[in-house]
Amino acid sequence: MKDPRKNSINWKRIGRNFLAYGGGLTIGFILMKYLWWDQRTDLESMWPKGMVKSKLGRSTIESNEINTCYLTCLGTNDSTLRTLLSKGDVHFPPVRREPFPVYRISTSSPSGEKMRLYVESKDSTYNIFKIEDLPGTTKNHICDCKTVDF
Repeated sequence: MKDPRKNSINWKRIGRNFLAYGGGLTIGFILMKYLWWDQRTDLESMWPKGMVKSKLGRSTIESNEINTCYLTCLGTNDSTLRTLLSKGDVHFPPVRREPFPVYRISTSSPSGEKMRLYVESKDSTYNIFKIEDLPGTTKNHICDCKTVDF
C-alpha cells in the first residue's frame, strides 16, 4: 500500500497547466492588440500625461501682457506653442495652486532649443508662468517678462 503522506509531484500536470496559462495570455494579448490597440489613436490620452496634453491642445492662450511677452520672447504664436506642448513631457505632480494647477512641461522646439515651460491650465485657456532653459540647449531665452508667483 502507498503511504498517503508521500504524495509524488505530477510534473506532467504542472507542465500542461503552465502551457494552458501561457497560451491563454498569448491569445489575450493578440486579441487586445489587433482588436483594440491598433484602432485607437487616442490611447495616450487615457493616461494623466496624455490628458494634460490633450486639454492644452484644445485650449487657447489667454490674451494678457505676460503671455504676449513670452510668445514674443519665443518668437512663436499660440498654435505653434500648442504643438510644442503636445510633443513635450509633462512632469508630475503638478504645482498645487488654487484654483488651477501649474504643470511643468519639458519640450524642444524644431530648431533644437530645449526648454521647460510652467503652464497654468484652466478650463478652456492656459497661461505661461515661466520658461527655463534646459541643459544642452542651443539658445538661451532671456525674457524680461513679469514673473508670477506659484
